[in-house]
Amino acid sequence: KLRDLDVARSVAQLVGVAAEAVCIFIISAGVLYDLEVTSNDAVNTIADTLYYCILTFTGIGQPFEMVTPGGKFATIISVIVALIVVPGQLAKLATAAGVNMISSEMDKKEGGDKDRRDLEETKEAG
Repeated sequence: KLRDLDVARSVAQLVGVAAEAVCIFIISAGVLYDLEVTSNDAVNTIADTLYYCILTFTGIGQPFEMVTPGGKFATIISVIVALIVVPGQLAKLATAAGVNMISSEMDKKEGGDKDRRDLEETKEAG
């Protein structure tokens, strides 16, 4: 039962990390769209800036350039936020997974010790 709770917590943290990443992409795309739509011929829909954000934040590269100073500044801020938030959340996830693994190993060891004690008590009684 405790193991199920640990798994549920790990899944919840993983979903949280994914949700934060999606929010960063969507918010950045919305800001960039608002700043670039009237000045940048490459930006026609919010899907264009969402595509730009996904390619830029994952390090694949930029499909087009931002042309306004605001768009360039927003790109820099968005990348910095992504570089701070996502690794921090992944570190929390890794820590939780490590704690779960250690806890599981300790439970196995304690279970083995209990079985050994039961066997010794049976030998002493017999």
